[in-house]
Amino acid sequence: MQACDSPRITPGFSPADAFAALSPLGLALARQRHLVWVNEAFATMFGYTREALTGQSFRLLFATEAEFERIGQRLQASLRESGSYRDE
Repeated sequence: MQACDSPRITPGFSPADAFAALSPLGLALARQRHLVWVNEAFATMFGYTREALTGQSFRLLFATEAEFERIGQRLQASLRESGSYRDE
């Protein structure tokens, strides 16, 4: 068995960051319903680039303002009850 060189470590980029970035699951981080980070899988699901989504409101991804508001209310209730929110 041949020894492998260890992967190059990029300053400020942790193994968890690499895992999230390369995950086949669409992942996003948001602050006050604005996207602060998305991985490639998330961007591809919606037909955008990562750069185009970063900084945008989640509203961009909803068909109507009413749907955006409805999900927002569900999100806030979940955060109050459990401290987290997940959706499909």
